[in-house]
Amino acid sequence: MSKMKNLSLLCILLFFLCLQSPLRAQKAGIGQQKEAAALLAQAKREMGRQDYAAANKSFRQMLALHTPLPTEMCYFFAGTLFNLGQYENSLQFLEKYRSLAGPGGEFYHQSEELKKQLEEQMHIIRECAACDSQGYVQQLCSYCRGMGKVEQNCTRCYGRKKAVCSGCKGEGVRIEEDLFGQKKYQSCPDCEATGIRKCTYCKGEGKVTSNCEYCKGLGQLSTDELCSHEASQGQP
Repeated sequence: MSKMKNLSLLCILLFFLCLQSPLRAQKAGIGQQKEAAALLAQAKREMGRQDYAAANKSFRQMLALHTPLPTEMCYFFAGTLFNLGQYENSLQFLEKYRSLAGPGGEFYHQSEELKKQLEEQMHIIRECAACDSQGYVQQLCSYCRGMGKVEQNCTRCYGRKKAVCSGCKGEGVRIEEDLFGQKKYQSCPDCEATGIRKCTYCKGEGKVTSNCEYCKGLGQLSTDELCSHEASQGQP
């Protein structure tokens, strides 16, 4: 009887725990939304002070909450990223705002002006030979000396120019069976029965040329410095 009583109490306890779980989740969600609203207000104040680095940090804290965020956040974050020179990221958040808010959005008219400014800046970046696609200054890759290619020992023969014959697996002899299962032995024609032949991967050179692993064959590496585009703007 006591066992039945304990079982009933356990069932009641589990029932109330199940009821409380959605309530706790709901309260947690409300708390996160309040925190997101506070962070948005803080980011706006930081933008007003033109402290875009601090605003950027506040917006990223909002994203880390993993909770539904106000649509206007996308617009203000886009503005912050624009002022930090992160034009591609800015455009992504701006387009997100425009798709969510639509033409009736509170900041839709301002978003059109920001989009024009972004397109102008991205055009300058595309025309500039001194920076990468995101507007950061590029420098010559020191590993390949700007060539984009590097010469190194062949990865198959390790620079020895010769490798084990694949035709006879280094035996110098090929073994074949006829229709009656009789084995036939013959000298390997590929390596002239030596078991070693010219490396086919490097064609006996011992060296291979491949794309530089550091700059991915571009010959240049991006730095953390935003480009001023002065060189390209000085061109006719």
